[in-house]
This record gives sequence, structure tokens and C-alpha cells, in this order.
Amino acid sequence: MSISDLLDDWFESEQVKAGLAINGVIGTWAGPDSPGTAYVMAHHSIGDVGDGHLGNWGFPEGGMGAVADAIRRSAEERGATVRTRAPVERVLVSEGRATGVVLRGGEELHAPVVVTAVHPKITFLEQVDRAELPADFVADIQRWKSRSGVVKINLALAELPNFSADPGTEVGEHHTGAVEMGLSPGYIEQAFQDAKQGRGAARPFSDGCIPTVFDKTLAPEGIHIMSLFTQWCPHEWVEAPHTEELEAYADRMIDCYADLASNLKGAILHREVIGPWQMEQEYGLVGGNIFHGELSADQLFHMRPAPGYADYRSPIAGLYQASSATHGGGGVCGAQLLQGGYRGAVHPVNPRYREVLGLPCHPSLAEAPGPADLAVLAVPNAALEAQLAAAAAAGVPAAVIFASCQDPAPPPAGEPSLAERLRRTAVDAGMAVCGGTAWASSTSSTA
Repeated sequence: MSISDLLDDWFESEQVKAGLAINGVIGTWAGPDSPGTAYVMAHHSIGDVGDGHLGNWGFPEGGMGAVADAIRRSAEERGATVRTRAPVERVLVSEGRATGVVLRGGEELHAPVVVTAVHPKITFLEQVDRAELPADFVADIQRWKSRSGVVKINLALAELPNFSADPGTEVGEHHTGAVEMGLSPGYIEQAFQDAKQGRGAARPFSDGCIPTVFDKTLAPEGIHIMSLFTQWCPHEWVEAPHTEELEAYADRMIDCYADLASNLKGAILHREVIGPWQMEQEYGLVGGNIFHGELSADQLFHMRPAPGYADYRSPIAGLYQASSATHGGGGVCGAQLLQGGYRGAVHPVNPRYREVLGLPCHPSLAEAPGPADLAVLAVPNAALEAQLAAAAAAGVPAAVIFASCQDPAPPPAGEPSLAERLRRTAVDAGMAVCGGTAWASSTSSTA
């Protein structure tokens, strides 16, 4: 469902819909008319800042860098050593287990556990030898979509914007919240369409704020910072700096705000314009995507970042994932099944664990208490056929598949694909099955 369709069901005002639509497309290569953007809005509305109020956002004093500093201090107080300017060149693996890392320059650091918080394409396609990984996992990471059309604009202002709708340069209530530029869902959609056609938006949209109205530590007395998270430029701009095009784009963005706050241009003391190329080259945000991967339906929940590895493990023992590409996206993790209110029996199955979420974990489906009404298969493609067959043999009437159902390599001529073999298993067993994007187009009778 698109955020436009959702908002049309509930609201009439274009202004109200525009304000709410922004959360459906923020950081996303999709316009408000694109299917799936209703979820993106929900994704940004179900977290909190620890105060128990759903959907709350906040400004950390000192900016986000202060959060990193606080984490560092906490770690160091507990005996950790934190090193900066020490980029990792590759992960050391021995007999299928991570044993440490090699830094750029050749220094080796050894440890029983390695945690990576960088983009999965960097970790698994650059820092880990692909020969150490299952072929279907490598294929999933290669297909991982990480497009973005974000341009970040930071403004240093001599005075606050003087908005014609509520005049004045003293701090007003309207300066303390989101200062968004998006006049209607149609306005926002046109900005996306401009970028899809290969040009920076003629009238970009922006999710802006002025954190210095709360936090005086960010700028000298009397100076304000205006932070604009804007979209869209073409996602292909990640391939080169596009400096002139970005500066022209920033001019257009500022013009949009100046139409409503005539003093803005004259108040700008300095500006910083950051496009996708700089985000990737300097910050490691592949594609310029702040979530380390798009929040599309095929990259969420048990598919994030690959089927069977949404529990922060990786195919290599001792190597764990902690990036924004893990389950939960870039924010607070979503509710688990039991936390969401389900009160039926749940029997986890995984030969690697004895317990999951406080429940006994069984080595195989055949050893789990039965009968089961539904099998949830969150496993790699390589294990999918055997697990669906096991569910069919156990008499499970339905299954949900969290995997792409795609072969890591084309099957031999005349041989059925993985999707077709799964379909045959389900049909023969009379199972109702849903999930698997590659399967859906060929299994309408059972999906």
C-alpha cells in the first residue's frame, strides 16, 4: 500500500496529508504513490526515545556525535579500548570462524567475536573472502538494494527564519518542530519523478529542523543551525561528486523556503551540501542510503539483510551484524511475535540453539511437539527445499517463506528451478504457502 492511498482513506486536507506523507518516503527511493511506502511511515512511527510515548523523536544535546561520545565513554569505563582512524581491511576467518581483523596497513587484531556495523556489501563482498560464504548468501547481498536520492543541506543562520505565516525572528513554537517543505503529496511525488527521469528535483521536498532552538551547544550565541534532509536527486549521482548540480539543487531548495521566509537567504552565513557520492565515499553509506539498504517489502523483517540471517548472525561463526541493514532497519527493533500479543504455542526449530526467546529450541521439525498449524521458514535458499519437505512430512497445513526462492545459479537445462520444486512439494502436500517473491508469479494456486 502506498502512503498516498493510506492518507486518502483518512484525510481530506492536502496540507495534512503532505505533512504525514514525508515519513513514508524519508530516506527512501520511492515516492508517496509507490507501493510499500505506507509501511515506511509506520516504521518511523512505532519507536520512541525511551519515554514510553510511541512515535516520539528528540534532539540529543551536543548532536548525534555526542551520542557516539557517550557510548565510547561507557565502553572505556568498562575496560574497552576504542580506536578511531583504524579502518578494517578484511575479516580473518579460520575453519569457518571469525578470528579477528586486519587493519589497513597490515596490523592484525585477534578476538573470539567480531561485530560489524558497516554496510553488508562492504562486510560480505569486500572484507570477507566470498569463498567463505554460501553462494546463495553472496547472491542475496549482491542483490541488496541501497539506492538513495538524499541531499543533506546544513545552514548556519545569523537569525531564525521569519515565516510570513507567523512573523518574527524570536524563537516561536513553529521553530521548535519539524520545518517541512512539501506542499502536497503531489508536490512530493513530482520531486521523485524528476529524479527518476535523471535530474535533481525542480522543487525538492525537505524534512527540516532547527536544533539550536533547544541545544545552545551546537553554535555560538546568536547563531542557529538549520538542518535540511532533502530529496530527491538521481540515485546515479552516487557515481561522481556532481558538485555543480548539487549546488544548483541546494539553491532551488533554499528558494522554496525563501518563498515562505523572505529573510532566509540573507541570514545564511555558511552552507554545507552533502550528496550521495560524499555519503558513500566519506561515511560508508553505500548508495548514500542512511538505512544501509532500502526499506522495501523484500528487504524487511526476516529478509533483512538475507533470509536466515535476520537474527544478527552471519554465515561465519563468531561474526555478527549490527548495522542498519539488520532487522529493525535504522531504528528500534520491531516487536517479536510473542511481544506483539500472540498467545498460541510457538516451537522454535534450529539445531544451533537450545533456547530462543526463553522457549526450548528443537533440533528439527520432526522433534518439535505437534501438530503445528503453520511453519515459518526463515532459512537460506539452500536449506529451503529440505525444510519445506520436512514441514509437509509432518503434516503442517500451511507455511510462510521468508526467502527469495531463487537459485544461486541457473539450474541445468531441463531441470526445474528451486521455485518450481517448492511449488510441487506444496501442491503434492496440499499446503497453503505464501512468501517468496520469485515464487509468487508462478504459484498463484498455492500462494
